[in-house]
Amino acid sequence: MTKIFIIGATGYIGGPLLAALKRKYPDFSYTALVRSESYIEAINAAGATVIQGSFADVEIISQQSEQADVVVNVGDCDDVELTLAILKGLRAKQTKGLGVGTLLHTSGTGIFMDENSVKFDSNAKIWTDSEEDMKLLTPSMLHGPADVAIFKAGGEGYVNNFTVCPSVVYGTGDGPITRTPPTIRAFTNLMLKLKHGFVVGDGSNRVGWINIKDLITAFLLVLERALEAKSVALTSSPYSRFFIASSKLQETPVEELGFYGRISASSLLERPERLKGLGWTPKEPEFEETAASDVDAILAELE
Repeated sequence: MTKIFIIGATGYIGGPLLAALKRKYPDFSYTALVRSESYIEAINAAGATVIQGSFADVEIISQQSEQADVVVNVGDCDDVELTLAILKGLRAKQTKGLGVGTLLHTSGTGIFMDENSVKFDSNAKIWTDSEEDMKLLTPSMLHGPADVAIFKAGGEGYVNNFTVCPSVVYGTGDGPITRTPPTIRAFTNLMLKLKHGFVVGDGSNRVGWINIKDLITAFLLVLERALEAKSVALTSSPYSRFFIASSKLQETPVEELGFYGRISASSLLERPERLKGLGWTPKEPEFEETAASDVDAILAELE
């Protein structure tokens, strides 16, 4: 029986992903790391055995990673210690002759952020998930420390690394715990605090968006490909298993203020070539169609 260890199952992306995995692979064994006791019942009901702990419990994470066939990290793409704990467990698995485990990691297109200008530059680089572009990623970039460490581990052959790299995610998921889109929530809270909306420069900066349901479909496609390895080390380049997930680019008039403001005031230019090569096509409603309901849900949380 295939064993899946999922980190971040209580989150906005992780919850719907767990639900989708359970629907597609009902006979797999699922274990989930959960910090809060208040979420244990919901995750158990979703079909996963709960291991209580936080991202800081690196020994627990390493142990569970060693025992798993696939580790799915949708918890924190910037927690390097968390990533290293997963890799430690997967290295131990391979060293003990238990096969090569798979890591399905979640990054984000913030790694491609151009902070040089708040005005769109038509000559700026458009990043793709080509091997050539992936080799340009460095630890100094946002999300870079974890992503580069994973590439290195894949190159050493003790883990089959796969990364899904979504742009800004929106929409309503169907996870066991109701969550609103974190980025949209941050923007909403910022505008409530300032009591107005705003634009940076001429508002021409661009960023990609992806509906949560399209993103989950992308995860399933990548995992389907990952499962083909069957605990054998892949011979393909570790840089060839990075998948950008973004539906389209559009203008985003958001002021440069704080972390999310810095991202949205910059351009994030990317093109998801590999996923489309797997037959993936975004089909869900676009951001403009769901923005009002997303904001209404966020406001309801604040009441």
